Amino acid sequence: QQFNSGASNKITEWIFAGSIDYDINSKDHLKGRYQMDRGVQATGTDPINPVFNATSIQPEYNGQLTETHTFNSTTVNNLIVSGAWYQALFGPPSFSAAIAKFPTTINFSGTASPFTALGGTDNNYPQGRIVTQYQIRDNLSKVIGNHDIKIGADYRRNLVSDYSALAGTCLLYTSD
Repeated sequence: QQFNSGASNKITEWIFAGSIDYDINSKDHLKGRYQMDRGVQATGTDPINPVFNATSIQPEYNGQLTETHTFNSTTVNNLIVSGAWYQALFGPPSFSAAIAKFPTTINFSGTASPFTALGGTDNNYPQGRIVTQYQIRDNLSKVIGNHDIKIGADYRRNLVSDYSALAGTCLLYTSD
């Protein structure tokens, strides 16, 4: 009772990163960075039909700009604006094509079962999340004698979309 398969599933990744430092004038300095990550993670490989393979396309983008203004030798302001976006959604590359091919997942139970699930594991998908974050931060520093006085504000917003509730939309049959 043995089944061998040479099935494969694609994994790709590429990353771009860049930064800049720029003296606008003697009192203003600008610093920026940006990163982009584009990847496809092979989540599950179906030995029967690649339409049931599961992947996760996981792009990520983030960047930040910092502007530092020096008013004088005792007073400095620092402004930071940043943002990020990330996605990790899991499932077949085309959920509709997988469901059209075989609209049910059939699991063969038992620890000694030699069979793989038919219809992939589509009942587990789609699932994942999309996350967006942005931030604005401003800080003013002033030296007065032996004292450092700092005042600032920091606003952050995180938006998270959870797609795990969509799992189970495909029929599941478990045989004994």
